[in-house]
Amino acid sequence: MVTNKQGIVHQFFLTNLWGENMHTYNQPTPGFDGPYRFNDDGVRSTASIERCARSAELEQETGYAYYGARYYDNQLSIWLSVDLLAHKYPRVSGYVFSNNNPLAFVDPDGNENIVVVGSQNAAGAGNKLMFVNQGIRAMREWSESSSQSAESRTMVLFTGGYTEDQIARIRSSVEGYGGSLVTVNSVDEMTSYINSKSTSCADLSDDRLSDKVTDMEMYSHGVPGAVEFGYGTENADKYRLDGSNVRDLNSGSFNGTESNISSFACRTAMGTNFSVVGSTFFIDREGSLAQGISNATGASVMAFPVRTDYQFTLGTWSERRFGIPNAAPEMQTIDGAVFTPHGAAHPVQPGSTPFGVYQGELFFSPQ
Repeated sequence: MVTNKQGIVHQFFLTNLWGENMHTYNQPTPGFDGPYRFNDDGVRSTASIERCARSAELEQETGYAYYGARYYDNQLSIWLSVDLLAHKYPRVSGYVFSNNNPLAFVDPDGNENIVVVGSQNAAGAGNKLMFVNQGIRAMREWSESSSQSAESRTMVLFTGGYTEDQIARIRSSVEGYGGSLVTVNSVDEMTSYINSKSTSCADLSDDRLSDKVTDMEMYSHGVPGAVEFGYGTENADKYRLDGSNVRDLNSGSFNGTESNISSFACRTAMGTNFSVVGSTFFIDREGSLAQGISNATGASVMAFPVRTDYQFTLGTWSERRFGIPNAAPEMQTIDGAVFTPHGAAHPVQPGSTPFGVYQGELFFSPQ
């Protein structure tokens, strides 16, 4: 506040609680002026404010401030009509913290859930995005889980084989479930993100130490001894996770055996590469990549010794045709591939080959 020698207010600055100047009162030209939209009080703003994109001049004919689509009453501090687009964004408001969904933006316990999705090389439209559709199902289930919805969620996507439009739509769906999409173009970038929350830093970082991985799921092709994130593509070698690089995963990124890693790639729990094994004894659990992942990360690992089956990703035959017993998921076609924005209809199932092998989940602990 500035006064003259008689104590009469000459200039007055109104600030908010952070000390930012909101309005200015000048005695020579009575009235308030400020750099914000609702600054008109029956007088024309100064030239500098008039040029400001966030200012609207008083309309003399109506006595209201006109903002192009609707009027604002400066005396009552209210809009005189409803925003024409309000029905499209019912939760968006300056008075609604984080769009009325704080758990999508707040991570109170500092843990992260990660889903890793391999590249695509399938020929059929229904199979091209099967890994993505299962990954989005995981994101949706985490967002709806009472125990996991508060944790941050990230999809790590190997970009090989996906178009720009597909990636953009995947990102939109992931963010719709409060998650983030991280794109990678090598297994080194994937392990770097897991270790540091950055694709360009392989070392364990403070950011990761304060936001450890609670759950991680992998959707990809696989063979005994390797998760083939780039199977059948020109990127196969640099996308492969196997015994040569699995120890690049830093155990400090996880909460020991309280963290869970699940592989839905084929035969991650098998250490031998025989097509017909004959008994669980010959699976060679200790030589499997699943055991290697558990040893490297210190986490609990779930994997299958048999091939995994994605055939019900888009629903069963009767669901797709008749909606029985459940409606098929919403489907969109993007660049020749079927995309389900809300995720797969059913989870991945264990297959039936190799014959004679246990067709279920196997669990691994660090050795």
